Amino acid sequence: MSPKEYIDPSLEDGGEIKFDEDTPLKFQDEQKNIVPDAPFHMRIITYDNDTRFRIEVTMEADLYFFYFAEFEEKTFDDFKNQSGLSINFKDFITSIMKYIHANSQKDPNYTIVLSQGDNCQLGFKQSLEIKQVDLFDVELEPETDEFIRRQIQYRFDKSRADLKAAREQKEDLCRTMRVSEPKSSSSILPKSPVTPPRSPTPRK
Repeated sequence: MSPKEYIDPSLEDGGEIKFDEDTPLKFQDEQKNIVPDAPFHMRIITYDNDTRFRIEVTMEADLYFFYFAEFEEKTFDDFKNQSGLSINFKDFITSIMKYIHANSQKDPNYTIVLSQGDNCQLGFKQSLEIKQVDLFDVELEPETDEFIRRQIQYRFDKSRADLKAAREQKEDLCRTMRVSEPKSSSSILPKSPVTPPRSPTPRK
């Protein structure tokens, strides 16, 4: 099976990855301990012509840390009103990608806080001249064990297939180089006939 044939479980519904980056988050655990730059990975995947999208937050150090949030255009007004936003659905997707990317680049004007307690929450914050303001919060849900298991299996299978494809490509390149390698001049030039040495003429 080629690497292209492996399907990411998050894309089975025809999703398209719009954002895929490592980003350090300010992490607050259940005991209120804070890690300022905890390494996380975030993806944004859109579905159905960008009328639905999904945020994924994962952690390379813990493959079972997998949280997500989903938004739909038809129900976005509820979230918009609760959060006091004045933005349409498609601009909201763009804004989230902008904030996460700015956070990845360690832009001091933007901070994302991941709080883990009874629920997991992403807090998007912006620093103004005199204070830091809360832009909006996103409630995250833990993925199911079955989904996480399939995601881990997908990543393992794809990595193994990618490694195999790279090894085969290297072997093909080595074979091509051996075939096209020019012969040395000694093997190309015709050999001169060898004249046997004459026996010495006896003196009279």
